Amino acid sequence: MKHVKATYITITGHRPQKLGGFNPKNALNIKVYEALEAKMVNAVSKFDNVVFRIGMAIGVDQMAAHICVKHGFAFDAYVPCEGQESRWPKHVQDEYRKLLTHARNVYVTHDGPYPGAWVMQKRNEQMVDGTDYLLSVYDGTAGGTANCVKYAQEQGVTIVNINPTEL
Repeated sequence: MKHVKATYITITGHRPQKLGGFNPKNALNIKVYEALEAKMVNAVSKFDNVVFRIGMAIGVDQMAAHICVKHGFAFDAYVPCEGQESRWPKHVQDEYRKLLTHARNVYVTHDGPYPGAWVMQKRNEQMVDGTDYLLSVYDGTAGGTANCVKYAQEQGVTIVNINPTEL
């Protein structure tokens, strides 16, 4: 049997605060979801054996995980620390835990509770290291997504960006 090397695509993007709020049915969230889904479906049609790498935060990360579940795409979950979801509303925590059950692998960056913001960057670096592409939903503003995009640029990773301000 021939082994086909996986194509790894890391996904990063904004949290709901930068996407028009927490209502998944707001117009910008719908546009971002549709644009992200189109890019993910296109990637799977272009490459053999695609595995998405997802940080599992609320916002774009969980949109991507939902898209993977919907289409049966393989994904690995990269969780920054135990209890990442502890401050989220209960229904969001429940959804997060359900999404994790669909992951091919779950990698936890820090064994223990949230130790500080550095763990988010370390998680991003773990996702980017060895990835083939970065698919970002990024509007150019400062924050964790900007840090992830910058790290990917420094590593020479090809970046495909969806700018939510242009949707």
